Amino acid sequence: KQDARILDLPPEARRSFILSMVFFPSLVGAGICLVIFLAYYALRSPKAPADYARELREGLHLDNRRSRWQTAREIAENLNSPSVQNPAVLGALLEIVQDPALDEEGATWTPSLMIRGEQETHSYLRWWAAYLAGFIAGRLQDPRGAEVLAKTLAEEDAKNPQAAAGLRFYSAVGLGFIKDPRSIGPLAQRLEKDPDPVVQAAAAKALGAIGAQMLADSKTPAAPAPDG
Repeated sequence: KQDARILDLPPEARRSFILSMVFFPSLVGAGICLVIFLAYYALRSPKAPADYARELREGLHLDNRRSRWQTAREIAENLNSPSVQNPAVLGALLEIVQDPALDEEGATWTPSLMIRGEQETHSYLRWWAAYLAGFIAGRLQDPRGAEVLAKTLAEEDAKNPQAAAGLRFYSAVGLGFIKDPRSIGPLAQRLEKDPDPVVQAAAAKALGAIGAQMLADSKTPAAPAPDG
Protein backbone atom coordinates (compact mmCIF):
# COMPACT_ATOMS: atom_id res chain seq x y z
CA LYS A 1 0.00 0.00 0.00
CA GLN A 2 2.86 2.38 0.67
CA ASP A 3 4.07 1.96 -2.93
CA ALA A 4 0.66 2.62 -4.50
CA ARG A 5 0.52 5.53 -6.93
CA ILE A 6 -2.09 8.30 -6.64
CA LEU A 7 -3.48 7.35 -10.06
CA ASP A 8 -4.10 3.82 -8.79
CA LEU A 9 -6.35 5.08 -5.97
CA PRO A 10 -10.15 5.23 -6.36
CA PRO A 11 -11.51 8.62 -7.53
CA GLU A 12 -12.95 9.42 -4.09
CA ALA A 13 -9.61 8.75 -2.39
CA ARG A 14 -7.74 10.84 -4.96
CA ARG A 15 -10.15 13.73 -4.47
CA SER A 16 -9.80 13.56 -0.70
CA PHE A 17 -6.02 13.39 -0.95
CA ILE A 18 -5.81 16.43 -3.25
CA LEU A 19 -8.14 18.46 -1.04
CA SER A 20 -6.38 17.62 2.22
CA MET A 21 -2.77 17.68 1.02
CA VAL A 22 -2.76 20.28 -1.75
CA PHE A 23 -5.80 22.53 -1.94
CA PHE A 24 -6.39 23.36 1.72
CA PRO A 25 -2.70 23.99 2.60
CA SER A 26 -2.39 26.22 -0.47
CA LEU A 27 -5.53 28.11 0.55
CA VAL A 28 -4.26 28.59 4.10
CA GLY A 29 -0.88 29.78 2.84
CA ALA A 30 -2.49 32.25 0.46
CA GLY A 31 -4.64 33.61 3.30
CA ILE A 32 -1.61 34.12 5.52
CA CYS A 33 0.25 35.92 2.72
CA LEU A 34 -2.77 38.16 2.12
CA VAL A 35 -2.99 39.11 5.81
CA ILE A 36 0.73 39.92 5.91
CA PHE A 37 0.46 42.03 2.77
CA LEU A 38 -2.55 43.97 4.05
CA ALA A 39 -0.86 44.59 7.41
CA TYR A 40 2.30 45.81 5.68
CA TYR A 41 0.30 48.07 3.39
CA ALA A 42 -1.69 49.53 6.28
CA LEU A 43 1.44 50.26 8.30
CA ARG A 44 3.68 51.47 5.50
CA SER A 45 1.32 53.23 3.12
CA PRO A 46 1.50 57.01 3.53
CA LYS A 47 -1.37 58.71 5.29
CA ALA A 48 -3.29 61.60 3.84
CA PRO A 49 -3.02 65.02 5.54
CA ALA A 50 -6.62 64.70 6.71
CA ASP A 51 -5.72 61.43 8.46
CA TYR A 52 -2.92 63.05 10.44
CA ALA A 53 -5.08 66.03 11.35
CA ARG A 54 -8.01 63.83 12.40
CA GLU A 55 -5.85 61.61 14.62
CA LEU A 56 -4.30 64.64 16.33
CA ARG A 57 -7.70 66.22 16.94
CA GLU A 58 -9.36 62.99 18.08
CA GLY A 59 -6.65 62.49 20.64
CA LEU A 60 -7.00 66.12 21.65
CA HIS A 61 -10.73 65.93 22.28
CA LEU A 62 -11.22 62.30 23.30
CA ASP A 63 -8.15 62.04 25.55
CA ASN A 64 -6.79 59.17 23.47
CA ARG A 65 -3.22 59.84 24.49
CA ARG A 66 -1.72 56.68 23.03
CA SER A 67 -3.11 57.41 19.59
CA ARG A 68 -1.93 61.02 19.73
CA TRP A 69 1.63 60.10 20.67
CA GLN A 70 1.74 57.46 17.94
CA THR A 71 0.63 60.05 15.39
CA ALA A 72 3.20 62.46 16.77
CA ARG A 73 5.93 59.93 16.17
CA GLU A 74 4.77 59.28 12.60
CA ILE A 75 4.78 62.99 11.82
CA ALA A 76 8.28 63.40 13.26
CA GLU A 77 9.53 60.51 11.14
CA ASN A 78 7.91 61.88 7.95
CA LEU A 79 8.66 65.54 8.43
CA ASN A 80 9.59 66.18 4.79
CA SER A 81 6.58 64.35 3.38
CA PRO A 82 3.94 66.39 1.50
CA SER A 83 1.35 64.60 3.66
CA VAL A 84 2.86 66.29 6.73
CA GLN A 85 3.73 69.66 5.23
CA ASN A 86 0.08 70.53 4.75
CA PRO A 87 -2.22 73.32 6.05
CA ALA A 88 -4.58 70.79 7.65
CA VAL A 89 -1.79 69.22 9.69
CA LEU A 90 -0.49 72.67 10.62
CA GLY A 91 -3.93 73.68 11.88
CA ALA A 92 -4.14 70.62 14.13
CA LEU A 93 -0.65 71.28 15.51
CA LEU A 94 -1.49 74.90 16.29
CA GLU A 95 -4.57 73.76 18.21
CA ILE A 96 -2.31 71.63 20.39
CA VAL A 97 0.13 74.50 20.92
CA GLN A 98 -2.70 76.67 22.24
CA ASP A 99 -4.11 74.09 24.70
CA PRO A 100 -2.42 74.49 28.14
CA ALA A 101 -4.31 71.48 29.50
CA LEU A 102 -2.02 69.23 27.46
CA ASP A 103 0.92 70.14 29.71
CA GLU A 104 -0.46 67.57 32.12
CA GLU A 105 0.61 64.90 29.64
CA GLY A 106 4.31 64.48 30.24
CA ALA A 107 6.25 61.53 28.91
CA THR A 108 9.78 60.24 29.22
CA TRP A 109 9.89 59.44 25.48
CA THR A 110 8.14 61.40 22.81
CA PRO A 111 8.88 62.57 19.27
CA SER A 112 10.48 65.68 20.75
CA LEU A 113 13.28 63.47 22.09
CA MET A 114 14.92 64.32 18.76
CA ILE A 115 15.01 68.02 19.69
CA ARG A 116 15.29 68.17 23.50
CA GLY A 117 18.38 67.99 25.67
CA GLU A 118 19.45 64.91 27.57
CA GLN A 119 19.12 66.74 30.88
CA GLU A 120 15.37 67.15 30.41
CA THR A 121 13.46 64.39 32.19
CA HIS A 122 10.07 65.19 30.69
CA SER A 123 8.73 66.24 27.38
CA TYR A 124 5.43 67.91 26.56
CA LEU A 125 3.27 67.57 23.52
CA ARG A 126 3.02 71.34 23.13
CA TRP A 127 6.82 71.61 22.85
CA TRP A 128 6.86 69.16 20.00
CA ALA A 129 3.86 70.81 18.34
CA ALA A 130 5.48 74.27 18.52
CA TYR A 131 8.67 72.98 16.91
CA LEU A 132 6.88 71.12 14.13
CA ALA A 133 4.31 73.87 13.56
CA GLY A 134 7.11 76.37 13.07
CA PHE A 135 8.91 74.07 10.65
CA ILE A 136 5.79 73.36 8.59
CA ALA A 137 4.57 76.98 8.65
CA GLY A 138 8.00 78.08 7.42
CA ARG A 139 7.85 75.67 4.51
CA LEU A 140 4.28 76.67 3.63
CA GLN A 141 4.75 80.38 4.36
CA ASP A 142 1.53 80.17 6.37
CA PRO A 143 1.02 83.28 8.58
CA ARG A 144 -0.92 81.31 11.21
CA GLY A 145 2.30 79.82 12.54
CA ALA A 146 3.93 83.15 13.36
CA GLU A 147 0.74 84.51 14.94
CA VAL A 148 0.31 81.57 17.34
CA LEU A 149 3.98 81.11 18.23
CA ALA A 150 4.39 84.83 18.94
CA LYS A 151 1.70 84.42 21.62
CA THR A 152 3.11 81.25 23.18
CA LEU A 153 6.54 82.88 23.14
CA ALA A 154 5.39 84.95 26.14
CA GLU A 155 3.64 82.17 28.08
CA GLU A 156 4.24 81.97 31.85
CA ASP A 157 3.09 79.32 34.32
CA ALA A 158 3.98 79.63 37.99
CA LYS A 159 2.77 76.09 38.72
CA ASN A 160 4.86 74.51 35.97
CA PRO A 161 7.70 76.86 35.01
CA GLN A 162 9.60 74.10 33.20
CA ALA A 163 6.73 73.47 30.80
CA ALA A 164 6.29 77.21 30.14
CA ALA A 165 10.02 77.79 29.59
CA GLY A 166 10.20 74.82 27.22
CA LEU A 167 7.25 76.12 25.24
CA ARG A 168 8.87 79.55 24.96
CA PHE A 169 12.08 77.90 23.79
CA TYR A 170 10.43 75.81 21.07
CA SER A 171 8.22 78.73 20.06
CA ALA A 172 11.39 80.75 19.47
CA VAL A 173 12.90 77.88 17.49
CA GLY A 174 9.72 77.63 15.43
CA LEU A 175 9.77 81.36 14.69
CA GLY A 176 13.34 80.93 13.51
CA PHE A 177 12.06 78.46 10.92
CA ILE A 178 9.31 80.82 9.78
CA LYS A 179 11.56 83.92 9.50
CA ASP A 180 8.65 86.37 9.61
CA PRO A 181 9.88 89.97 10.24
CA ARG A 182 6.77 90.60 12.33
CA SER A 183 8.25 88.26 14.95
CA ILE A 184 11.22 90.55 15.61
CA GLY A 185 9.47 92.49 18.39
CA PRO A 186 8.34 89.46 20.45
CA LEU A 187 11.70 87.76 19.99
CA ALA A 188 13.64 90.87 20.99
CA GLN A 189 11.55 91.11 24.14
CA ARG A 190 12.42 87.49 25.05
CA LEU A 191 16.08 88.17 24.34
CA GLU A 192 16.05 91.14 26.69
CA LYS A 193 13.78 89.98 29.52
CA ASP A 194 13.35 86.21 29.58
CA PRO A 195 14.61 84.71 32.86
CA ASP A 196 15.78 81.53 31.13
CA PRO A 197 19.12 81.89 29.28
CA VAL A 198 18.24 78.97 27.01
CA VAL A 199 15.16 80.84 25.79
CA GLN A 200 17.27 83.95 25.30
CA ALA A 201 19.72 81.97 23.17
CA ALA A 202 16.90 80.56 21.05
CA ALA A 203 15.44 84.05 20.58
CA ALA A 204 18.85 85.39 19.51
CA LYS A 205 19.29 82.58 16.99
CA ALA A 206 15.81 83.17 15.58
CA LEU A 207 16.50 86.90 15.23
CA GLY A 208 19.68 86.06 13.36
CA ALA A 209 17.79 83.78 10.98
CA ILE A 210 15.21 86.49 10.32
CA GLY A 211 17.91 89.09 9.74
CA ALA A 212 19.74 86.81 7.31
CA GLN A 213 16.52 86.19 5.40
CA MET A 214 15.75 89.91 5.23
CA LEU A 215 19.26 90.59 3.93
CA ALA A 216 18.91 87.90 1.29
CA ASP A 217 15.52 89.28 0.24
CA SER A 218 16.96 92.78 -0.11
CA LYS A 219 19.60 91.50 -2.52
CA THR A 220 17.08 89.66 -4.70
CA PRO A 221 16.34 91.67 -7.88
CA ALA A 222 12.75 92.82 -8.09
CA ALA A 223 10.61 91.32 -10.82
CA PRO A 224 10.11 93.66 -13.80
CA ALA A 225 6.79 95.47 -13.93
CA PRO A 226 4.38 94.19 -16.60
CA ASP A 227 4.12 96.27 -19.76
CA GLY A 228 1.22 98.60 -20.13
